Amino acid sequence: MAASVCRVGSTVGRALAKNRNPILLSLRRGQASVSYAQSLVGVPETRLTTLDNGLRVASEETGHATCTVGLWIGAGSRYESEKNNGAGFFLEHMAFKGTKKHPQSALEQQVESMGAHLNAYTSREHTAYYMKTLAKDLPKAVELLSEVVQSCSLSEAEIEQQRGVVLRELEEVEGNLQEVCLDLLHATAFQGTPLGQSVLGPSHNARTLTRQDLVDYINSHYKAPRMVLSAAGGVNHAELVGLAKTHFSGVSFEYEGDAVPVLSPCRFTGSEIRMRDDALPLAHVAIAVEGASAASPDIVPLMVANSIIGSYDLTYGGGKHLSSRLARLAVEEGLCHSFQAFHSSYSDTGLLGIYFVTERMSIEDMMHWSQNAWMNLCTTVTESDVARGKNVLKASLVGQLNGTTPTCDDIGRHILNYGRRIPLAEWDARIDAVTPRMVREVCSKYLYDKCPAVAAVGPVEQLPDYNRMRSAISSRHHCKNEHLMIVQTSARQRRQTSILAEEEKETEGQKTLNTGLLRVKDHNRSPALHNKGGRSAFLSIYQLSTVVTLMLTMRRARVCFCLALLLPWCVQALRSRPALAKLDEDTQRDMLAVDILNRSGVLNSLLRSEQLTVLRHARAPRPASQVPKRAQQGSRFALSLDVPTSILSVLIDLAKNQDMRTKAAANAELMARIGKK
Repeated sequence: MAASVCRVGSTVGRALAKNRNPILLSLRRGQASVSYAQSLVGVPETRLTTLDNGLRVASEETGHATCTVGLWIGAGSRYESEKNNGAGFFLEHMAFKGTKKHPQSALEQQVESMGAHLNAYTSREHTAYYMKTLAKDLPKAVELLSEVVQSCSLSEAEIEQQRGVVLRELEEVEGNLQEVCLDLLHATAFQGTPLGQSVLGPSHNARTLTRQDLVDYINSHYKAPRMVLSAAGGVNHAELVGLAKTHFSGVSFEYEGDAVPVLSPCRFTGSEIRMRDDALPLAHVAIAVEGASAASPDIVPLMVANSIIGSYDLTYGGGKHLSSRLARLAVEEGLCHSFQAFHSSYSDTGLLGIYFVTERMSIEDMMHWSQNAWMNLCTTVTESDVARGKNVLKASLVGQLNGTTPTCDDIGRHILNYGRRIPLAEWDARIDAVTPRMVREVCSKYLYDKCPAVAAVGPVEQLPDYNRMRSAISSRHHCKNEHLMIVQTSARQRRQTSILAEEEKETEGQKTLNTGLLRVKDHNRSPALHNKGGRSAFLSIYQLSTVVTLMLTMRRARVCFCLALLLPWCVQALRSRPALAKLDEDTQRDMLAVDILNRSGVLNSLLRSEQLTVLRHARAPRPASQVPKRAQQGSRFALSLDVPTSILSVLIDLAKNQDMRTKAAANAELMARIGKK
């Protein structure tokens, strides 16, 4: 379906280009009169041809007066060893220092006379040499590119001169903390594998690489089946194929000894690397999990998920009205200076993560909310979130192809990764097929309960321990009732939330106790539970266990301390009631339960005044004369040595207060007797 739409769109596009249709003209001028659907229909077709030696030629004809043509090669730092790491980047610098036919000065003069721009870049899996020029100069541009790639001079003098240039560039990159942080992230995530190597290579290799190392690298990787001649703009595909046959038909497609290099799988290792430097003003932190490969069907849902998280910078407007939840928090709480969600995809693996820059005292909070945003994708992502992410992703895909150079780069990378150019109409259909359930399932597959890789540079003392960061994306409380979970970014907010949670639990406890009191009233009507003194309404052991379990879930220290004092009071109650021996065992347990709850004062702090009368009937107070002397002297405590000193001091204070109350009651009764006499 998407392919047929693309073919129809390409036909319409060519017709519009020939007739100079206003729709196409307004699209070229970037006017808003063309809808998104019209822009998809008007995208020209990408044509692909393969030469006899395996080199592929791809082009997109748009009718512009300019064009971009380049050679994309499936080679990068991942194809290097520890010994020659950085060879591809070194060759990138050597490419513009002259060829066997054109010395450096002549090459520069040729490029400048055309008004062209010659450039190159190297990544972990790709190398590209491209030129932007006028459409009429396409033949000369292809000729110069073929010489740069196939006939680079590689003189010893130029190599020695470029060593200093490469070393200076290495020093400059060390000052770009974002690149340093992401390189460290790759180094720890793919440690022990070629994908963990940096593109620039270590400075030691830049000093020791020889001409033979560079020649061996070219002979091993610059092969026709791994090359794509890509062009976009005012180009004719048939003309481009003819130029490719003229200048690139001699590129070898054979390997020495038929030893075709095969990439070894790069394993992901959950780990961390910290480069602490308190002299730096800001901390640069990146956290990532293993992502999907470039050809994985999960790539689109993950792209939508990253669009939901979004990005943020201090220069952004909008403030708390930003669509991204994490961006709003960053503004309201001052969490960071900037952040961005990223997904670096490679041929067989990827990195899905978040990179942020923040103050040294905000690292822990920003890390927490970043991982919380991940867990939200796994659990509570909504239809509106997904719709917003889709729109952001579509706008990004269309916007990044604004020009012949981005389009040419997109064609070259797509041919290397997928073997074809995926049209915008197909991307649009795949994005529309994403649902909230799909996002939750795919994000749970890649994010939930996975070991992350973490890299941090700068004043990173506050960065949480790795085990804590690991548990933050595996704890099940993140996946249940997220809307009730309130995690604060300051100690004051944490205390407020703790109080709110306790009040909610006490409310639930109040309901449970109300139910228990209704049962007490029912027991009061049963004559089987009345003793000789007329005392009644005892809670059952089941009700007691329910209350105690509920109280143990509360976090107020006074409840826990009261429960710690129950055992001595139980002994006191048994000794003060010889009539218990005449009752059956169940009734004794019920009476003991009520005695414990009344003496501890727990129920008095939880029940309303109208409910207290029921328990007063359950256990009437006794005069001090009937209280045993040991009880008047106070209870004795046997505390374990492993009790924390803070709890021990509180227990001692409680015991002293209980003794003082008992003595005060006895003294009051004594004074009352003296007054009567």
